[in-house]
Amino acid sequence: MTVYPITVNVPRAVYEQIKRAAQKRRRPIDELFVEAIVAAAPFLGNVSPGINVPLAQMTYLNDAALWQASRSTEA
Repeated sequence: MTVYPITVNVPRAVYEQIKRAAQKRRRPIDELFVEAIVAAAPFLGNVSPGINVPLAQMTYLNDAALWQASRSTEA
């Protein structure tokens, strides 16, 4: 995989949160930043235009909200 170095300015609180998570997991901080970016910007591929926004918004829901949404559409 090709890696592209970038510089990103983040608030101190965000940096400290990622730093603590990296230390706790004994992993490099840049790996956790990449994971956070990937999680926030999901790949939607060939999804029809009418559903791509709702799918992207689902990434911000917690487990309880996802369960509730799945139950509300069950037949």
